[in-house]
Amino acid sequence: MCFRQDWLVTGWGKEKMNVWRLVAIIFIVLFVLETSFFILGAVIIAKEEEMYAICYYDVCEDYPQADLDLTTSLCGCYDYDLMDNPILVKTTYMKTYSK
Repeated sequence: MCFRQDWLVTGWGKEKMNVWRLVAIIFIVLFVLETSFFILGAVIIAKEEEMYAICYYDVCEDYPQADLDLTTSLCGCYDYDLMDNPILVKTTYMKTYSK
């Protein structure tokens, strides 16, 4: 059995496959994957921004500083003492604050 070197142009059997069709299919698949990853990233960033806004404006509205830890979903509210050192006053688990 002989290996044909022009298999991309002529095909293995009776069908013909052009190189540009193969390249077009690869680029279409890559474009769809890239677009889906971009949309997924935008959705994740929007959810994080929403959690930051809920932490700062709803949970810690009476305190001057708020911090959200995304790995543990904990919202911490801070107040300052007389020496301007931050003191953790309130901690809230943020998974219950989904709109």
